[in-house]
Amino acid sequence: GYIVIGDEAIDIKDIYIPFEHFSDSILAAISIGRLYGVDVGDMGRVLERFRGVPHRFEFIGIHKGRKIVNDSKATTVSSVMKALKTLSHTNDIVLILGGLYKEGDFYKIADEVKKRN
Repeated sequence: GYIVIGDEAIDIKDIYIPFEHFSDSILAAISIGRLYGVDVGDMGRVLERFRGVPHRFEFIGIHKGRKIVNDSKATTVSSVMKALKTLSHTNDIVLILGGLYKEGDFYKIADEVKKRN
């Protein structure tokens, strides 16, 4: 539940973007910040406010009680699978796939999609 840096910690619950989906990026940013001497408290405050980048697991709003997430940057099978696993707590998903085929095996996400029915 925490990212511990020395004797300080950042509570994962306070990070705005979903930690499960962005853990690699968050930990890399913290590591670089640490190398450059950025205060842990400052990093925590930035992570509380940072809303992510457009089209990458971006919270759009709520429509008829459903959260709308735009992950149109998920252009490979592995990135779609990661997004589905991040949303494993819900079956209330409408998945729209499209774009240029990048040689991925969509059968790899079939079981994850079937779990939602």
